[in-house]
Amino acid sequence: MTNRTLTILDITGIQNYIFGSNRLRENIGASFLVEQATSQWLHDALSDYKHNLSENGQEVKDPTDTDTNADKLQAEVVYRGGGNIVILFDTLEQAQTSVSNLNKIMLVEAPGLEIAAAHIEFDWDTRAVGGIDGVYNELLNKLAEQKQVRRPSTPLLGQSVTLGCHATGLPAVAFAAVGAARDEKKPLQIVPVSAEIDAKVNGDTGDKADDRLRHFLGLERRKDYRLSLHLDELGRSHGESSYIALVHADGNNMGVRFKKLVDQYDKQGQNGECIVAIRELSRSVETASRTALQATVESLIKTLDALPEDKPLKKSISIPEDKRDKAYKYYLPFRPLVFGGDDVTFVCDGRLGLSLAATYLTAFEQATTNLPGGPAYACAGVAIVKAHYPFARAYALCEELCRNAKQMAKDVKEKHDKDASAMDWHFALSGPIGSIAGIRERSDVSQNGQDKRTLWMRPITLKKSKLSSWRHWDTLHDVLIEFNIPKWQERRNKLLQLQEKLRKGPGETEYFRKAFSLPCLPKPKDISEDQSKTGWIQEDESMLRCVYFDAIEALDFYTPIHSREE
Repeated sequence: MTNRTLTILDITGIQNYIFGSNRLRENIGASFLVEQATSQWLHDALSDYKHNLSENGQEVKDPTDTDTNADKLQAEVVYRGGGNIVILFDTLEQAQTSVSNLNKIMLVEAPGLEIAAAHIEFDWDTRAVGGIDGVYNELLNKLAEQKQVRRPSTPLLGQSVTLGCHATGLPAVAFAAVGAARDEKKPLQIVPVSAEIDAKVNGDTGDKADDRLRHFLGLERRKDYRLSLHLDELGRSHGESSYIALVHADGNNMGVRFKKLVDQYDKQGQNGECIVAIRELSRSVETASRTALQATVESLIKTLDALPEDKPLKKSISIPEDKRDKAYKYYLPFRPLVFGGDDVTFVCDGRLGLSLAATYLTAFEQATTNLPGGPAYACAGVAIVKAHYPFARAYALCEELCRNAKQMAKDVKEKHDKDASAMDWHFALSGPIGSIAGIRERSDVSQNGQDKRTLWMRPITLKKSKLSSWRHWDTLHDVLIEFNIPKWQERRNKLLQLQEKLRKGPGETEYFRKAFSLPCLPKPKDISEDQSKTGWIQEDESMLRCVYFDAIEALDFYTPIHSREE
């Protein structure tokens, strides 16, 4: 009998750990520490045993890994992504010792970050890893049970006289400099910080995070763009309200994809093949995500390079000459915070959120063309908020919007058996109350007690689908481009008034347009001439849907992005 132990680790509370602060430096530091837990610290935790990670936490490219290394290695990392790690150990003792080692490192290096773990010891020669009743699926179920019963750690509160951390309220252990780096009226302040915040912002965490991100995005040769460390560096114009966009993108049905793959290997003699297949799919997804992010950044930089220096966006990211470091001339108005798998979250200038989300989804589709199991798709939620809007709330909005987009992609899949990428967005300019669904339902109106009118074309698919021939990205893009040409920009006030008339339905919209001699509304290729006159489409027997309300709302928050091929 040859026993093995399959272990799964889950880094819990990643979202709260990263997005619990409104200071980008703390978000960046937290993101870097999470990445360290799945790379360098994991390598250190496995150092007592022969394993397949290099010193920087990357997988060793063993030319023999087309066959499982289980007979050679004492610990083989099978899968890493989304805060999850799957490792195949020789013995249960090795698994428990390694998890304990990792936990100790995290307690010291990243206070507040926690892991949940589950182990299954099994006979490699008689028990299948894959299959519906295999070890892998049993392990996932066991982890879910562990997370339900585990006790979250309770921070040690202050004893006697202590200072409170400016961010967490916990006892301070150090001091840190905080403040808006570009605002001379608000100089840096020295404030007390807890162990958690100290780990995120002090020391060389920020420099290491920048080095890692520049390498990940392939920015080593672009010395003119500096990575942003503060929200104000993402494109704030002095004297004006500053808006940022938080974008959360997630691959469609990736868990199902992995499950289908694993279920194919339901015989114990296929265990080696199963381990290799999981690892290869994991690597392919990570590579595709990285390729998509690199393509997104390349397209963004191409767009920024083409902008004249006097354009508001270009001016807002220019670094004053007296503050330039090395050759940096501009701040890059884009910063990924969660990346490395199919789950990606980035923050950017509010004017770039919609176009960068669409650019990333397009690049992800292209990068997954040859993925095991066929091409993959993703959905995105975009929250455009004021720069000092609560970050945790903005991220919660992104997740809700991403779920809306996934529901539309699911509807396309169910009705036409074809997967799709989709996106949804919301402008939280004054702080929304309640759910996105509730906000939108309050704007919907019944007409004559029968037909229901909705102002929203969103969520939309990335490409045209049979579910809706016009609710896709090209329609929104084409309308926004036309609304920005002179004949409409000269009538900007009337255009904003038109937005209010759209709320009252097709008849009121057409009457207003004719009364003020406004041209016909933009007519993308999937919109008829009659529809461009009234601004509404009879989507089905009981639903009227507005074509232009979303575009008018987005006018001040849209900068088109040039693709790499243009």
